[in-house]
Amino acid sequence: MISFEQWCKTKTNIVSLVRSLSSSVPEQYIGFYLHQVFEKEIECQKWFDWLGHSSIDIYIPSLKLAIEYDGEYYHSHRRSVDAQKDALCYAHDIYLIRIREQKQSENISKKENEILYCYAKNYANIAKAINDLLLLINKKYNIEIKIDVDLMRDKDKILLYVQNKHFLKSIACVWPEVKEYWDYSLNPCSIFDVFYTDSGRYKLKCPYCGKIFDLHMRYCHDRKSLIPCECEYKEIEVNLKKAINDYKEYGILVVLDDTLQSRRLYDRMQSNIRYFLSSEKKEEIEMYIKLGFESPRLNLYYSIIKRKNNT
Repeated sequence: MISFEQWCKTKTNIVSLVRSLSSSVPEQYIGFYLHQVFEKEIECQKWFDWLGHSSIDIYIPSLKLAIEYDGEYYHSHRRSVDAQKDALCYAHDIYLIRIREQKQSENISKKENEILYCYAKNYANIAKAINDLLLLINKKYNIEIKIDVDLMRDKDKILLYVQNKHFLKSIACVWPEVKEYWDYSLNPCSIFDVFYTDSGRYKLKCPYCGKIFDLHMRYCHDRKSLIPCECEYKEIEVNLKKAINDYKEYGILVVLDDTLQSRRLYDRMQSNIRYFLSSEKKEEIEMYIKLGFESPRLNLYYSIIKRKNNT
């Protein structure tokens, strides 16, 4: 695979990079400056199960703070959807700040948690909106964040920030093993141009048996590993049975690390949880819970089985 430095030399158009991230240029400017303070804590496109198909542009867990950038063209038709997201965040004790883009001629009232931003060519005045955001955060949380916002001075650093996000989101970085399965004669693009959250359909070729099979990205958002070929499933099933038996007989929990086999075992366990039946053994469900798996269905069946065993 090519290095990050090699890839960056061919990916210098920030607009196309941002578009691939399903984001906007102002959103990335905001994220860059917040990153100077909160670093790796910042989560972009944060999804919660109670949000449905929606996500939060920028989320800071330690503050339980959500930040949304509302472009005028897109969000002018989404007021009711945005209001619903506001209500959901409030219900889950998350403070949501909206930076709303508006036309120069507009004169609209704003709420306490809103910052109004008049669009200018190349987002030249986004710096004011970022500074207003910092003031609002400082006031809300009684803290003192100071950042020197200068887009011209920081343009190269901002590009590198966006390039890094784009690169890390590709399946080449999320699933390094994909290089063994990717066949460029079957796919029109590079493994660095396919996103972990993409909804596309691609072709994989098993390096062991040569079988060609489909990769549907829409079904892989929470997978820890690349979907294996059928010829590799047997080993995963053996690992799963061994892990369950070791827990039942000796109380030993499987070690889930970052190796390929471990990640595949994690995915197999996750699929078990999705399709649980009440006939499953209490020890199995107990093992999944101790390993840190979370699922309403898992907890429900565990409580039912515990009740059955106590009667």
